[in-house]
Amino acid sequence: MQKTLKDMAKFLKEVIPHEIPKDYSINPMFLKITNEKKIREGVLAFRNFLYRICDRLIEEDVLHGKPKKEAHEFMDRTSINTYFPFLSHISNLLMNIGFHGKLNEDKCLLVLNNTQNNLFPANLNNSKKTECFKFLVNCGINFTGFDFAEKNQDFSKIKNLEISYPENSAMLIGLKTMAIAQNKLDTSINQNIFLRCDYTVIKNEETDIMSAIKDIITPLPADVQKTFLKLHKHYMDKGLNCFLEIKDFWFRFIYANKKKEIWFLGVSMNNGYQIVTKTPNSGNYIDEIKNPKLKKMIAKGFGCGKKKGTTTSCDGGCRGYRITLDDSFVGLSEDIKMWLDKELEYLQKK
Repeated sequence: MQKTLKDMAKFLKEVIPHEIPKDYSINPMFLKITNEKKIREGVLAFRNFLYRICDRLIEEDVLHGKPKKEAHEFMDRTSINTYFPFLSHISNLLMNIGFHGKLNEDKCLLVLNNTQNNLFPANLNNSKKTECFKFLVNCGINFTGFDFAEKNQDFSKIKNLEISYPENSAMLIGLKTMAIAQNKLDTSINQNIFLRCDYTVIKNEETDIMSAIKDIITPLPADVQKTFLKLHKHYMDKGLNCFLEIKDFWFRFIYANKKKEIWFLGVSMNNGYQIVTKTPNSGNYIDEIKNPKLKKMIAKGFGCGKKKGTTTSCDGGCRGYRITLDDSFVGLSEDIKMWLDKELEYLQKK
């Protein structure tokens, strides 16, 4: 089933950080904005504002057009520019406001001059631009210098613009901080840090992998979270490395033996929360797998079903074995651990 803007907003709300610490050291490059305490308060306020945007998108789903194209059902990586242009326009507008705007002395206004060249891409029509501004007004932002009463607004005549957020002006500090982070930091791996309010990139110290995992799995049922964290600890005790890879809105917590990937926790809009693995040695130990569900899955093998002649359409086999983190995962966890342990044993013998 095709995912809608509402689905994207629900997913985005899940992967925006749930727990942002009250005290952490800020990278000195951001202290030109203001002091550490106000930056932390601002980032938290911006995170809460993003929640509001998500809630509004969920409510107004049908008002902002259909997805630009339909994503393949097994695809994990989702570019909002490709599939959800309205959300992309909103993100770019906010980011440009934050990056190009200057905070006034009291840090309660963002002021932009000569705005026509730095808010929207040149090919975006005026009706879409107006739609974006009106949406943000409905989310609580005030704009001075823009007349919504005009039916055919000439955006080229907007020379100055003042932006405020009466509910909590600290949000403007967070908006500016995260816009600078998106524009100035290397995001070749950790993409779209702005729309996810990834506060970890502005910290002056690394975020431990356990904290990142705990935050990303927060939406799951408590027993599923507990079971997964046990699995994580098991493979940390076995000496595997765990690192996070983010591509657009696809998260992969990869568990690797030296440089060899064994399995990963994948989180994506299309496929939710899944353990994904490719185990090329499973034929050597399949008789030791007792769980019927896993045994059947392993016996089927992975790889393109069309190429193998087992299906006439894409079955997602090339992406490996996938196990969803739902209630059934709790009962399967010990069998999954035995399966992955066996694969690890064969790899370590080589």
